[in-house]
Amino acid sequence: MATAAAAAAAAAAAAAATPAAAAATPAAAAPAAAAAAEPPSAAAAAAPPLVQQQLLLGPGTQEQQQQQEQEQQQQQQSLPLLLPLPLLLHPLLLLQQEQEQQQEQEQQQQQDQQQQEEQQQQQEETNRLVLQQGRCLLQPGGRRMQQQQQQQQQQQMFGPL
Repeated sequence: MATAAAAAAAAAAAAAATPAAAAATPAAAAPAAAAAAEPPSAAAAAAPPLVQQQLLLGPGTQEQQQQQEQEQQQQQQSLPLLLPLPLLLHPLLLLQQEQEQQQEQEQQQQQDQQQQEEQQQQQEETNRLVLQQGRCLLQPGGRRMQQQQQQQQQQQMFGPL
């Protein structure tokens, strides 16, 4: 709508510049006048924010427009840093949680492995003792030898009785 008004104004200016077109000026000026008569709020509603400002406030100097554009760019550049601070921290928190979970899992795996090794050592020791006792029982005079071995083990551990 703003471009239609600008085009009509340009046509009116061109028509006024030539004497032959001077007669056509009222016909060309009618659409321009209609576009200019349209309330600025209706034209501004369909335009981007910066254009809305220009339509509502009217034409300003180029310096004012450039300053407004610079301010708007600065605001847009600073917004990503200001708004989503929790969102920026969120991936870091997720990463930290994942690392903590991995550490806990590794610790749990190490503890499980240690328990398995201890159980395996205990089982091996039990198996060795059972085999030793079984050999003693299978030999002639096995019970007596078993008792002697137990006494020897006790003497080694606790000294002579």
